[in-house]
Amino acid sequence: MLQRAALLDFGIQGAGFVVAAALKTESFYDCLGAVAGLAVAYKSLQWGPAKFPRQFIQSGCFAVWATR
Repeated sequence: MLQRAALLDFGIQGAGFVVAAALKTESFYDCLGAVAGLAVAYKSLQWGPAKFPRQFIQSGCFAVWATR
């Protein structure tokens, strides 16, 4: 599961880098980081073999922070 989450995060960040490098800007860097984090938090809840309250609390707290 950890490898899939890392690949998802690096994939989103890598695609964002390609676009940012082509446009020569970094204006959407923070937004893209929040989107990547939300995607990883959501998918980690789906991919995990066991569900613990700690996972839901931590993912929920991150989701609140990322949607600020």
